[in-house]
Amino acid sequence: MTTERQAGRPATGGDLIYLLGCAVNEITPDLERIEKMDLEAIHELSELHSLESASCIALETAWDGRLPDEPLFHTWTEEKNLAIYKNALFDAERREVLAFLEKSGIWYLPLKGILLKELYPRPEMRQMSDNDILIDSAGRKKVHDWFLSRGYKAESYQQSNHDAYRKKPVYNFEMHVSLFEYRHNRLWQNYYADIRERMLPDEGGMQGGHLSNEDFYIYIITHACKHHSDDGTGLRTLLDCYVYNKAKGDILNRPYIHNELTKLGVAEFEEAVRDLSQRVFGRPEQFDSSGLTEEEATLLGSFLFFGTYGTVHNHVRNRLKAMDEIPTVRTKLRYLWGRLFPEMEIFKNYYPFFYRHRWLLPAGCIYRLVYKGIIHRKKMLAELRALRKL
Repeated sequence: MTTERQAGRPATGGDLIYLLGCAVNEITPDLERIEKMDLEAIHELSELHSLESASCIALETAWDGRLPDEPLFHTWTEEKNLAIYKNALFDAERREVLAFLEKSGIWYLPLKGILLKELYPRPEMRQMSDNDILIDSAGRKKVHDWFLSRGYKAESYQQSNHDAYRKKPVYNFEMHVSLFEYRHNRLWQNYYADIRERMLPDEGGMQGGHLSNEDFYIYIITHACKHHSDDGTGLRTLLDCYVYNKAKGDILNRPYIHNELTKLGVAEFEEAVRDLSQRVFGRPEQFDSSGLTEEEATLLGSFLFFGTYGTVHNHVRNRLKAMDEIPTVRTKLRYLWGRLFPEMEIFKNYYPFFYRHRWLLPAGCIYRLVYKGIIHRKKMLAELRALRKL
């Protein structure tokens, strides 16, 4: 596991950024520069950010397609090959999922990495742990039964705005019934409440759809902002932004995008992330972190430190900061109270039985605490440790 010391090392982060910039711009990295790098630390940082494949491809290019015969490079190559293998399996299985949705008359919208990976020079550069698909909520039960009939395990069902299904060796599908929940941001939830109005029909399909280039970009930026302001998010998000703008930037309707992002309250975030992505990946051989402004350095530092999926510590810190700029004992007690006795929207969305029978709400709070204590014990303990340390 990557240590905080390694993740925060400017040299290691700068070297990984250099390799990623070379990979997505199809530039041959300087071999002499690579030989001076701490490759062990770069490999660990790549793992933290789910970017082992992209960094491996950059290194292979520097060595004319074949890495030296060393254990570290063997591991790196295996990780790249696993990314290729997973993509192939996911693509084949996703065709089965979409065929079922078509046959069942359930409209659907593929999301995020499914589409983004096709914009990278090589799809395996954009690693994915799951496939996200938005579906008609009316078909949720039918989709659940279909996955179970194919040997999947439902890791979660009707517990949030998406259901998670897993099956060995690598399959992991998240089937969404909405893009955002009120707990993320009520404004975002309302904006995307009628997502079908923004969907364009797929050619040759009856139920499948896609978003315009502009609306897809607006969604991935808003989704990135959600993670950034919650648990935190990593370099892959910054790289996605760069790759998308590199591929689509010349044809995007920027005034429309800015107007919609302003409605969503993320226009400044988008501009900062887009500008930073251009600075760090646009000319990798010229990038120097000392030339960044204080705001840019802080933003890049957050992307470097938190990794692909963020941290519980950052989640708690951001929630406390939203309540009070400087957390106090009173703020922490308010946080705990809100976690133990959540607002009615939580019961309405996740525990409808207790919402319908409100006289049982005290029992619902106890049930929720016991359920989470069993199913999500490690995460709950990590949350309590983070709260104590802050």
